[in-house]
Amino acid sequence: MNEKKLKKKVFSFFCENKYESQIAHELAERGYKIELNKFVDETEIVIGMGIQSTFNLFDKMQERNLLKKNKIIQIHNFLDLPYWRLNTKLWKNYYNAYKKILENSDYIIGLSQTSLNDLKKYWGIDGTVLFSYFMNKDIDNNIENIKNIEKENQILSIGRLAPNKMFEIVLEALGVIKFKGKYIIITPECYGNGENYLKYYKELAKKYGIDLEVKVKISYLDLLKDLKKSKLCVVPTVFEGLGHPSFESIWVGTEFIAADIPVKREFHNNTIHYAKPNNVIDFAKKIRKVLSGELKTDFDMAKKQIEPYTVENITDKFIKFLLEEVYNNEQVKSRHNESKRYNPK
Repeated sequence: MNEKKLKKKVFSFFCENKYESQIAHELAERGYKIELNKFVDETEIVIGMGIQSTFNLFDKMQERNLLKKNKIIQIHNFLDLPYWRLNTKLWKNYYNAYKKILENSDYIIGLSQTSLNDLKKYWGIDGTVLFSYFMNKDIDNNIENIKNIEKENQILSIGRLAPNKMFEIVLEALGVIKFKGKYIIITPECYGNGENYLKYYKELAKKYGIDLEVKVKISYLDLLKDLKKSKLCVVPTVFEGLGHPSFESIWVGTEFIAADIPVKREFHNNTIHYAKPNNVIDFAKKIRKVLSGELKTDFDMAKKQIEPYTVENITDKFIKFLLEEVYNNEQVKSRHNESKRYNPK
């Protein structure tokens, strides 16, 4: 098969948010036939771009009685596996259902080798690293709106209010160095346990005299403005499938400190700053050194390191995957005619 023939096929992408739809939109711009969050009679390949998207896809396939039809190829994008949830009463059935869907799909692709290692370790399922992208096109499209923003005495963290994000480490570290600027946490949501974490963070900020502001569900442009304005972005999370803030920080030219966990080394190597996981003192030392100018990022090198993970480059990689593996020699490798899932040597 060649790309001209591939463009005649219909792809149904199931996406929960703007980030998950990046590859679908890029393919559509290149002339591919893309359906978002729905099937049509001509659909040949379905792609679930995240765990909830996978459940939505599965439900739609059940509704249309498509699960046993040979022509539909299922590809699922695996994000991460919070292993501490697997045997808890609240999450056990949810993840067991997800596991069953993955076991019966044709291809598993993932954000990182780190997350796929967990998938293999806990569920015995193999996958292929593929959708390791960040929203570079959205950043580039907004560059005129942020390029002249000056740095302020501001530190930023980005992420959900969840136990693995560990923003309390940043607050305590800022207390250690007696930071007098503003500390901002940008989060996509604040409900359930998130409200408890918010209360806890405000108590810590009061204790250490930190000027804390929490921003919930802001626009991507406003996030980029705050990121550009900040001297430093710090995300001390100890568990991550990929972690977009480090990519976004580098792309806009803001220093970044991460917990030294495998997934960050996988993508950034030594081009960002690291602190020991769950170590307030080490984070405090690194923050102080970045603020004083003692630690500086080589942004040309750091940006070059993540260029392979732009939407454009990952889309190229996905097209190659489809041509060379899914439609290799006109034979569809699926659970219906070949049991071996794709595993590149």
